[in-house]
Amino acid sequence: MPSSGERAAYWRASGLAVEAMDARFEQYAYPMHAHDTYSFGITDDGAQSFVCRGERHVSAAGLIMAFNPDEPHNGQSAVHDGYRYRMLHLGEDLVRETLDDAAPGRAGAAPLPARWWTTGPWPDTWPASTPRSRRTHPDWSSRNGSPPPCWP
Repeated sequence: MPSSGERAAYWRASGLAVEAMDARFEQYAYPMHAHDTYSFGITDDGAQSFVCRGERHVSAAGLIMAFNPDEPHNGQSAVHDGYRYRMLHLGEDLVRETLDDAAPGRAGAAPLPARWWTTGPWPDTWPASTPRSRRTHPDWSSRNGSPPPCWP
């Protein structure tokens, strides 16, 4: 992957709990953080490493990641040349409403299983103890200075 620096761009859908990000990082490392949304991403180029659910994972080009709301994770490049990825953050209420529309009579969005790409029973309800804190973005200034510049 040719070097092109650190950059990220964010988009929000007006009136919806939808946010998207397109980013490319070589050196930037996310500290441990969480989102109050379901988060789905794809690594487009390179590879990224992250810790989630107590284990280190690597997402190489073409692989998909998924996180439950309020699920702590971090992230950094797993290769010398960095990585490029896209994320889609969907609010829990939006996911619940979409699932309710798709399957009348089945209420609630279920958390993703520990290994979401495998088969297995999905829990019927979201745990009542799950915090609903607002931690949408990591604290850019805590370890890495200012945020990467946005793409045009």
